[in-house]
Amino acid sequence: VTRSLRELSGCSLPLCARSSSLLCSLYPVHMLAVLVPHLAVAPVAGASLPTATWRALHVDGALLVVDKGAGLLTVPGIGEAKADCLLSRLADAGHPEVGHAAHRLDRDTSGVLALGRTPAAHRSLCVQFQERRASKRYEALVLGWPAEDVGEVDLPI
Repeated sequence: VTRSLRELSGCSLPLCARSSSLLCSLYPVHMLAVLVPHLAVAPVAGASLPTATWRALHVDGALLVVDKGAGLLTVPGIGEAKADCLLSRLADAGHPEVGHAAHRLDRDTSGVLALGRTPAAHRSLCVQFQERRASKRYEALVLGWPAEDVGEVDLPI
């Protein structure tokens, strides 16, 4: 049984309901490559923004799929000032079983994360990412029109 979450988040994340494992693709599609000067500033450089958000897209006994907003660390950084992250907020919201992330998105990248709620589900996700059986697709909103129809951007995004 496959379920699409496109209607929930603007992305497509196939899930296998029977095994609760990521089948083949992960699409973090909300990434914005646009500088927004009025965004809040973190109290410490690199820390999560207090206004950053997340929302659950899918929850079952083995898997939690979340839409992580820009400005939120996926995992804690070094030091107390960088302890606020998606994993700590999930624990505060009633998901303390999600102690690790099989993959992450950078702080300023928004998108979908699949997180194991059991040790077996976490291991399964780790293996799928390690063996590159899970693919990622990034889409960006850009200002203006590119000069070429096809090309490569070799810069941090």
